Order: sequence, then structure tokens, then C-alpha cells
Amino acid sequence: MSRRTGVPVSHQARALQAAADVPIFISSGINHHPTTNLPACTDAQSWLALLDERWSSEIPEADKIAVTQQKTAGENGLHGIRTETSYRMKLNSLQNLITFLQNCIAEQVLPRSAPQHLRFGIKPFIKAAHQHLLDSIETLKLQSLETQENLQYTTLPTETNDELRNEDQQQKANLATKLCELCSKSKWNDVRRPDLIHNISSYTFTQPQQQALSLGLKFDTGTNTKQLSQYLEKNYKWRTNDIDIGFIQGILLCCTIAAKDRHPAIPRRFIMALNELQRNENILITTADKGGGIVIMDKADIKKIEGLLTDTSTYTPQSEQQAKEESRRFNTDIRKILKRTNKGKQLLHLLEEDPKTPTIRGIPKTHKAGIPMRPITNEIGSAPHKLAKILAKPLTLALGTISDTHIRNSTDLIQTSSPYTPTYR
Repeated sequence: MSRRTGVPVSHQARALQAAADVPIFISSGINHHPTTNLPACTDAQSWLALLDERWSSEIPEADKIAVTQQKTAGENGLHGIRTETSYRMKLNSLQNLITFLQNCIAEQVLPRSAPQHLRFGIKPFIKAAHQHLLDSIETLKLQSLETQENLQYTTLPTETNDELRNEDQQQKANLATKLCELCSKSKWNDVRRPDLIHNISSYTFTQPQQQALSLGLKFDTGTNTKQLSQYLEKNYKWRTNDIDIGFIQGILLCCTIAAKDRHPAIPRRFIMALNELQRNENILITTADKGGGIVIMDKADIKKIEGLLTDTSTYTPQSEQQAKEESRRFNTDIRKILKRTNKGKQLLHLLEEDPKTPTIRGIPKTHKAGIPMRPITNEIGSAPHKLAKILAKPLTLALGTISDTHIRNSTDLIQTSSPYTPTYR
């Protein structure tokens, strides 16, 4: 390795030969150079030094010009290799820094070089910090383009390419280590509430998974993939006139454009952790019965809710056809009742034409021994669902006026409110 150039000597000789277009006579068995009549040397540097020593005495004037041109061309070739190497090294460094800052945005952390005022605030990662990193990335991209314009795409020696590759890998490893340190000291660690998590399963959670779950099951991740049209169909009553259709199309267009620029509300490591938990088919994540906690249980524990269904005093097994017949009978009876009054007629549109069969699920009671299950019936889409939502408000206001405790079920409601029920003739 040459101290002056930092490039292997054998490569200097090759560059010298390529630039000056003269035969390689160094260590080739040729005793004398065909023009200068110099003895053979072991390396290019020795040959250049020998030219300087015997310049004035042994080289004819006509050959001095040729030797000078050869020497200059060789040095220019070596300089070109050094310049190309430095540009490629700088380009790799800029690209690695761009990737590092992009990862900082995804993980919602700030590098140590960021201004201190961006670290203050209630939120773990404020918009000003996000914009600062974006501006830094744009600056690095401009520098990268300028560096690419200076590249000559000269073929570098194998050893030089290996050195560039090793240095690039080392820099990537150092930046990855820095990113891990920033994530471990992130302000997101102050937001989590590990006391909300009750893990009664056999699964062992990683730290990002615990941090993501401690945010709560209703935390907005900012990565909802549900189509906007589904929200409109669910929450908006469609009409067929042109004005209404144009209004809906305008809303869809504005929301679609705004959604493209929206970045996730939580770090990338949390999103990856939640996706891993979602793909795990051996566990079940649900809410606790009280306290707003999060319970993680094995799917084998679902048998607890199946044990509740075996209580024949509370539940009666029925077929799918029997459930549909009950829904049809309910609609028929309720329709007759609603038609008796004008206010009732205004509620006829709440009846489900094609009702679904209700489902049942269990919520663990973590505050009780053995963690029993509390049955919760999902009535969404069933025959009485929409009508029950309308009646829930006045019944909630009347709570405590006809009973000191909560109503147990529909039968208890009928028995308790029977003295207050008007009679229709």
C-alpha cells in the first residue's frame, strides 16, 4: 500500500500503464525500458524515483519529453482513482444518512443533532420534529445529486471496492445501533401503561408488543385501511339526485387526497408488534370486565364461555331456522304495536328486513378468582337492534326511578315496568 496515494502499488502500476499507454515492464523480466534504457524495478514508485535520479545525466533531451508525459499521465491516473474513491465514499455516506433519517421518522425519534426545542412538548413526536427531519432529508438528497454528477464511473481496483463495501457496511451497522439507542430512550416509553395489561396466556411478549398494547385497544394507529366509501355507506343516507351524488364524490376526493399525506400515529416498531400479535392464532386479546384493562388469554380458554351456554336455565339451544323464525315473529308483533300511534309509525323504518342472528362472546373478570367470563351478546344487525338504540336513551334517564339496581334482563324489565305500562285498546 502506498503512503502517498492510499492505493495498492500494483494498481498504481496499472493506472500508470493505462494512462500513458506504455508497456508494463515493471517486474516483467525485461531488463531495460525500450526508450529510457532504465533497469527493471519492483514497483511503480521506485521507477518514478529512478527517473528523477537519472534525469539530468543519462536521458537524452528528446526522451525527456516522453518520460515527462508518461510520468504526468501516471500521476493523473492515480489521482483519478483517489478522486473517484472519495466521491463514492461520500455518496454512500449520504445515502446511509438519508435512510437513517427516514427510519427516525418511521420510529418517531429525533437524532442527537436535532435542535433541543423539538424535544419539548406533550406529544412524543411533534409535527415540527417531523418537518425538520424531512427538510434534512431534502438537503442530503441535493448533496447526493451533486456528488453523483462528479462521478466518472471509473473502474476501481478490486481491493478498493472491497474497502468501500466494508466501510459502507460498518457505517450502516453504526447507524442501526444509534437508532436502537434512540428508540430505547424515546418519549414513547413515558406514554405506556403496563399496569393495564393482564397476561394470563402462555405467550411471552416482547418489549415493543407490551408498549403497543399498553396504549389501549382503542388507540388510533393512523393505519386504518377501511375504504372511505364504507364509512359513508354506514353513516350517510344515500339519495339518487345529482346534487347529492356530486356532494359525496367531493367528500371522497378530499378525504382520499388528505389520507395520502397522513403518516402513522405510532412508531413503526409498534405497528410491526401489533401485526405480529394479530397473526398469532394461539392467543386472544380482549378487554377486561372492569378497569379498562387489556387481557391476553389462550384461545383454549374460550371453553369457559361454552360452559356458560350449558346452563339450560338461562340458555335454550335453537337451530338457525328457529332463530330466523323468532326474528320474523318479533318484526310482525312490533309492527302492529308501532302502527297504533303516530310516533310509532315514524319508527317503522328501524325494523331490520333481513335480521342477523345475535352472537355471544365472553369478557374475562380479572378482579375475581379463577377469572370467570362475563357473557356479552352482540345484537348488531339483529331484529331489535336499531329500535333498542332509540329506546336506550329514555330508559337510561329513567334508571333508578323504577329500580334501585340495574335491570337484569328483558323479563325483569317487563315485570318491573308493568305498573307504568299504558294499556292500548
